Amino acid sequence: SPLLGDRAQGSIQYLAFLADYPLLFDTALGMYDFDLARAVARNSQMDPKVYLPLLKRLRSLPESTAKYEVDIRLERFESALTHLVSSSTDESAEDEHFARCLFFIKKHKLHRLGLELYESDNIRKNEIMESLAERLLTEGQGQAALSIFCIVGPTNLEGAMRAAQVCGEWKSFFSLLDESMANDIEETKQIQRSYYAEDIATEIAAGKDSSLDQREAYACAARILLDYGQDVIGAIDMLIKAHMWSEGRRIARLNERNDLVKKCIDAASSYGQNCIEDFEMRSIEFAETNVRYEKCLVLRKDAKRREAVEGVEDAVPDDSGSMFSLASNMSNTSVQSNMSGSSISTV
Repeated sequence: SPLLGDRAQGSIQYLAFLADYPLLFDTALGMYDFDLARAVARNSQMDPKVYLPLLKRLRSLPESTAKYEVDIRLERFESALTHLVSSSTDESAEDEHFARCLFFIKKHKLHRLGLELYESDNIRKNEIMESLAERLLTEGQGQAALSIFCIVGPTNLEGAMRAAQVCGEWKSFFSLLDESMANDIEETKQIQRSYYAEDIATEIAAGKDSSLDQREAYACAARILLDYGQDVIGAIDMLIKAHMWSEGRRIARLNERNDLVKKCIDAASSYGQNCIEDFEMRSIEFAETNVRYEKCLVLRKDAKRREAVEGVEDAVPDDSGSMFSLASNMSNTSVQSNMSGSSISTV
């Protein structure tokens, strides 16, 4: 072999001054030139018991499989997948081979390349897309996972519903739920809707959707219970928590539930009474604070008169006016903050 000649051996030894032998050996392997790899190994400190069986095994394998093994050794996973896909020769074991490829795609997150390699095979491509959606779901990217589950053919309804729950797309969730129950009787459909409506409404009311403030979350939960769970009582309870008494009373009257109408009125009245009592309490506190402050002013003026008698001028700046303004503003702010939690709707 030309690689065993003195000139070739001298060139290899010269390259060894520029780079380590292991790097040269891996580079030769990466070129899939096993003769060159052997020539490099002969001039290095590599143990023949290590490299000779390796090279012999690689030569005995089919070309694509040998290149796959080299790529794995060198951690060139994209190239490894390309050679793994092309290494299939037995049509009877094609499903088993694809399962191996799909496992490799999942392990090394090579879904984009996998889709390119199986571009002409719609069935395999859909499986890779579903695998990508599952990965995105575990990474918390529910919206992207939902889109992918919906575009594969046929739509993966179970996966799409899970993704919709993760990203808070409850309208999409219930649409998918109805689609999944297309062949069921109406009674079964309603049982399922009610079950999921209660579960999702509870999660939203507990603050799962961070894009909603607490009042909006209660209102959203009420809409779900009403539209999909047909739970008028639960919906009105949520609206009362949201301080949306007028809307609760409207729904109660629409469903001819006078008991719930009374419940909304009582809740609004109770909230109003609590606000009045709180306002009165704060007013009393403000008056007591003013009395104490007035006493402080008297003491301050007496101190200034004593200082004037003793010949001490301007020892303490007179900031009583600014202090009174500060106390007044703080009290007003406290009262206003109590009323800003929600606006009282007319009942």
